Amino acid sequence: VAAVVIAATSAVPEAQRRNRGDNSIHGTPVATNTITRSPDRYYGKLVTVSAAVDEVLSKTVFVVDQRKAAGAGAVKAVGTPLLVIAPNLVGTLEQGRYFMVRGEVVKFSAGAIAADAAGYGLDVAPHALAKYEGQPVLMATSIIDGKYSELTKAAAPP
Repeated sequence: VAAVVIAATSAVPEAQRRNRGDNSIHGTPVATNTITRSPDRYYGKLVTVSAAVDEVLSKTVFVVDQRKAAGAGAVKAVGTPLLVIAPNLVGTLEQGRYFMVRGEVVKFSAGAIAADAAGYGLDVAPHALAKYEGQPVLMATSIIDGKYSELTKAAAPP
C-alpha cells in the first residue's frame, strides 16, 4: 500500500509538469485593445481572444472587437479592432456574434503572411488591408462559436 501511495503522489507532480498545470496550450486570454496597445509583448505568442466579429472582409479574413451593453438590446464596441487571418476557416462567421479565437500574434505584412501560412493566399484586395500594414494581427488556428463548435479544419502537416 505504501508503495502505491508513493508512486501515485510522485506521478501527479510529473503529470502537472508535463501539462504545466495551466491552460498555456490554449494561449493567454487577452483583450483586443491589450494586444493593439502593447503588440511587442504578444508578437510570436499564442493567445486566445473572445470577441465579436465587427467586419467580415473575406472567407478567411475578418475583424474582431470586444463589445459592451449600451442599453436594452444595444451593444457598442469598447476595445480596439483586431484583424484576424484564419487560413483554415471552414465555418461561417456572423457579424456581431462572439467567437473564441486562438492563434499567434504577428506583425502584418502580406509577404510575411504568405511565408507563415504556406499554400495560403490572402483573399482580400490589397487596398482593403493597407491600414493594417505593420499592425498586430491574429493568425488563427482555432475558432470556436457560441455552441462550442470548431470552425477551422486541422492544418496539413508540414
